[in-house]
Amino acid sequence: MPWKPPPPAPKCPKCEKSVYAAELVRACEKDWHKACLKCAKCSKVLASGGFLEKDGTPYCEKPCFAAMFGPGGFRGGGGGTANSYKEFGTAESSVDTSAQYEGAN
Repeated sequence: MPWKPPPPAPKCPKCEKSVYAAELVRACEKDWHKACLKCAKCSKVLASGGFLEKDGTPYCEKPCFAAMFGPGGFRGGGGGTANSYKEFGTAESSVDTSAQYEGAN
């Protein structure tokens, strides 16, 4: 049986160079170099499993992923529809408080 060369090493999606077993990190269904697995927003180096991904792109959990894709609303907590504390309780606010006063008398 003749000698066959080994299969080519997978390419890193960031630098497009070969990734060998000693430097391989598996994330987002791709093989990365340890130094190339970075947050797409802040460029912080990420540990395998210590990040979140959206559409195959890695982000650090806090603050980047939460700020970009987390809940919106009042102070980012998602509770209410007022956009700021200045709007809260004003006529322009879309919060309907009439239901809580029905039957109070």
